[in-house]
Amino acid sequence: MNNDPLALLRDIRLPVEPDWWPLAFGWWIVAALILVGCIVLTRLMARAYKARRPTRAAKQLMQDLFEEHSLGGITDLEFVHRSNSLLKRLFVVALRMDTLAKASNTRWLQALDTISNSNNFSSGSGQILGLQRFNPNSAPDIQGLKRHLTELLAKVHPTKTKQLFVYNSTNPALNARKQIEPAND
Repeated sequence: MNNDPLALLRDIRLPVEPDWWPLAFGWWIVAALILVGCIVLTRLMARAYKARRPTRAAKQLMQDLFEEHSLGGITDLEFVHRSNSLLKRLFVVALRMDTLAKASNTRWLQALDTISNSNNFSSGSGQILGLQRFNPNSAPDIQGLKRHLTELLAKVHPTKTKQLFVYNSTNPALNARKQIEPAND
């Protein structure tokens, strides 16, 4: 008989190494949160892209109008009428700023000044978008008007423009201060 009690023991077997799959419960929660976050972010980005569609279209139409005028396809006054019509469609129809639907002359020019945060339309070359555009003898500053229209369209935002306009319309102190400041021509 063997007197060695250690000889009766079996060999040591190491435990199985933990595998990466299946994941622990906490990792499933993290994965679910990441998936939900990606879905929400994608929807928000798609909604913002869709909301900016009218502004992008207006910018493209304005660029087409610039090209048509520079090629001599339309006169200066026709350019002014079409650009004014384009701005009205953008603000009234696309951005639903219904208070501007009947705005004309001074009120329209002040609204454009409010949106562009300048005095370019009530006291600059943008004045032609008021009643002056109906005078066949008026000579508009087209280059200045194009610059002001480009700046105006760059500041248009699908939601903030309407809020800014409503805020400035209800705050007479801002309008009085704006009329005192000189024009940026």
